Amino acid sequence: RAINSDTRSTESIPSRAARDITEAKALALLARPDEAIAIVEAAVAKMCTSVGKESLDCLRVRLSSIDTLTIAGHTERARAELISIQPAIAKQPPLLAAANSFAALLDFLLLPNDKTLARAIAVATTSAKAGALPRRNAVRTLLVLAETIDARGNPAYAEALARAAIETAGDALGGSGMDPSLLTLWGARIAGRSAPPDALANLATALGESHPWLLEHSTH
Repeated sequence: RAINSDTRSTESIPSRAARDITEAKALALLARPDEAIAIVEAAVAKMCTSVGKESLDCLRVRLSSIDTLTIAGHTERARAELISIQPAIAKQPPLLAAANSFAALLDFLLLPNDKTLARAIAVATTSAKAGALPRRNAVRTLLVLAETIDARGNPAYAEALARAAIETAGDALGGSGMDPSLLTLWGARIAGRSAPPDALANLATALGESHPWLLEHSTH
């Protein structure tokens, strides 16, 4: 937050909002939902008050906020936000694909079944074909979905999502961050092996030793 505070007076509103949304998503991933949502709400309010509620910049930030709300566990609120902006999104073709992707993911989280699972996986894996960054985003989306649905007591669907993440990542994701660690841990779990200690240690470094995802993988 120190860096953010230093640039507050000189940074443009869209740039500031993008920074805040990125920070909020990181906090949501760190299992700090209240802080994440507070930052998202402030970023959306400032942006949309400045440029208008149906402007492209406002809608882009509101669409990004849906991702943070979903990760933070506020699925119903994320769905309500998506529904509220859909009429305006329909007039902004650059945002339609992202909105449709979020709709598929939320459909699955709100009503998990074979059909919504298949659609969520299809949307993510299709988006991964657009390049290196979309692939990384798709892998993370699938992993977050896997962790979320696993925590809700549906390991079969979680493993299906994890398999899709592993297949989508291929050899493209290396290193020791959150995503590579989760890919390794899910790969071991699917194969019936114990969680690799190095992957657990890397995940602890990325997310913290008390993070619920780490605690869950530690038991497998």
